Amino acid sequence: MLAIETNKLTKYYGEYVGIKDVSLEIEKGEVFGFIGPNYVYAKKNIAG
Repeated sequence: MLAIETNKLTKYYGEYVGIKDVSLEIEKGEVFGFIGPNYVYAKKNIAG
């Protein structure tokens, strides 16, 4: 059972593109997180 699903998600901050064409599926019970380009954990992007 999917808890989160996104298809080609794009997020703009003014003219800056923060996220471009992100697609993912997260199953219920999975642990998921993002790591940025400098390997910094971005906890504000985690939903559960």
